[in-house]
Amino acid sequence: MVDSHSKVLYSLKNIVRSFDLGAVQVHVLKGIDLSIKRGEFVAITGSSGSGKSTLMNLLGMLDVPTSGSILFEGEDVSGLSDDELAVIRGKRVGFIFQQFNLLGTLSAEENVALPLMFQGVPSEDRLTKARELLQLVGLGDRMHHKPNELSGGQQQRVAIARALVNDPDVILADEPTGNLDSHTGQEVMQMLEKFNKDGRTVLLITHDQNLVKYAKRKIFLHDGVVTRDGK
Repeated sequence: MVDSHSKVLYSLKNIVRSFDLGAVQVHVLKGIDLSIKRGEFVAITGSSGSGKSTLMNLLGMLDVPTSGSILFEGEDVSGLSDDELAVIRGKRVGFIFQQFNLLGTLSAEENVALPLMFQGVPSEDRLTKARELLQLVGLGDRMHHKPNELSGGQQQRVAIARALVNDPDVILADEPTGNLDSHTGQEVMQMLEKFNKDGRTVLLITHDQNLVKYAKRKIFLHDGVVTRDGK
């Protein structure tokens, strides 16, 4: 029997990402070769301008490389259209952002359920799943509250529940504690640790070395190249 944790989730080959700024072409990623297995907890870190946000956008299928190939579970996604990427992204990737990105007019329950609407899931099924996940992140008593009625830590818990609602293959967390106090940030990181122990792949993008320690594997970027990759 093959261990599912040994299966390669991402395979990046000679990834280059450049941007045209007027007459100048800026090379942000300069030939990245990388493999990430299912079930890993990986921190991608580096100083501002290192290319980690650009790499995050590629891994999250929010962008495509200028050249090179990205295989996601064996499928080359580097040349897909925006619509094709959106379908894969919506079903396979859960995002947690620093800014929470909750809709202020919706309750916590409705915010969590929202991604399922785009997947065509019936309303009652969406809300049932949302309630289950809000219970999981400790917000069973706040599910009818809107974001402005929740603390920053509670809003991030709603965002985590929303990231899990599609049962994604990978959780991509971009500076997930950036707007939280240290105690609440620690609780969020422990939650991500638990999800990883339960078998989910977690990709953490951060410049905060206090967060990097939670990951089992650390990838350091500098000036668009990987300078270190290991435990």
